[in-house]
Amino acid sequence: MPRLVRLDFRTWSGNHGMQAIGRRLGFREEARFRMARIVDGDYHDGLGFGVLRTEWEARYPDRFGRSGGTSDADVGTG
Repeated sequence: MPRLVRLDFRTWSGNHGMQAIGRRLGFREEARFRMARIVDGDYHDGLGFGVLRTEWEARYPDRFGRSGGTSDADVGTG
């Protein structure tokens, strides 16, 4: 199976919390689709954020989530 070389997520311009979390983790805004989402009857931009494996490994050299880092229980997936 090919090795993953990137991670990405999508959100909307009014979701400031998700944008902040992504940026804190090293994700960058890679796409903006203007007026692409309707939330509560108003148009908002759709946003795409991404991080490359090389960027992630440079930021988290101890392999975040693997050894000595955050466990699955710590991030709410366990």
